[in-house]
Amino acid sequence: MIYILIFLAKCIENILSTIRIIELSKNKILRSAILNALIALTWIYSTVNIVIDIGNNVLKIVVFVLGCFIGSIIGSIIDNKINKKTS
Repeated sequence: MIYILIFLAKCIENILSTIRIIELSKNKILRSAILNALIALTWIYSTVNIVIDIGNNVLKIVVFVLGCFIGSIIGSIIDNKINKKTS
């Protein structure tokens, strides 16, 4: 179960980061700040769960990296969809 939560937290973190950059480019400073706070919360959650017992559980690192990878892909898809709507 912890692996799924780590994976989801990293995906959400990357997706929120993409949306935050889009909002920042639109000069939506308050929204960007709120998103940044959410990003920090998900980062803390995922990082704490990785660090606990990291020496004995390499699978946590793999799940963390996969979450980062998939989150970046989903974030890019969201970015493309938002850019199509605004153009």
